Amino acid sequence: MTTFTIDTDNNITAHAAAPAAQDNLVVFASQKELSKATAEWPISRLVETWNSFAGAPPFGDLKPVKKFENRAKATARIWAAIQKLQPSAPQAATPAPQAAPKPAKKAKATKATKAAAGAPTPAPAIASEAAANGATLVDIYSLINDLAANGVVVGGQKLTTDFMGGLFSLDGVHPTNTGYAIIANEFIKTMNRSLRAGIPPVSVERVSQTDPLIFPGNHPGRHTGHVDVGMADGLRHLGRR
Repeated sequence: MTTFTIDTDNNITAHAAAPAAQDNLVVFASQKELSKATAEWPISRLVETWNSFAGAPPFGDLKPVKKFENRAKATARIWAAIQKLQPSAPQAATPAPQAAPKPAKKAKATKATKAAAGAPTPAPAIASEAAANGATLVDIYSLINDLAANGVVVGGQKLTTDFMGGLFSLDGVHPTNTGYAIIANEFIKTMNRSLRAGIPPVSVERVSQTDPLIFPGNHPGRHTGHVDVGMADGLRHLGRR
């Protein structure tokens, strides 16, 4: 059974096995347990918890809210949404000591995705240096790995990092407008969590509606994969004409 935890910064993490009890963690494995554990919370914290993940992979189809009608509906929606989280392996329950706890928590949430993709974990030294200098670290490394592994659903369409997949422009290097919006929300989410900035998130779906580089799934020029050598040579030849 998957067990979930919520820390004091409203980060939700899925675990394959129940973690050791900690004063700063709310632990639950069912909607009923979530409701009981958060019964003393102000409903505004449930709103903050929802908004901490709404719009970010793999919750790209969810939108931030200003309020919930009642506590029961809030916990029901949060419980239903977090079923998308992949639990960390049991040995990952206790990460290597790091000076900055918040980036470490983010790494736990995406560790399963990184393992599946065979990607290395960023050096803890980066987080340590950020903490030592009072800097707020935004984990774009994990965000891009997650997008590459799973894509994100925006406006009912799955976008990917593939060529013409909607997240990167035709040069394969720079993000599309929608890709930049997703990255901007990662900065906003981290700043709101760490600095209490109170910045409203970008509407990724609204940006995508006018993004010239998001093509429908049946677009004749769309295909999966990346630009091969032949296509690159052809594009260079057209550019010289």
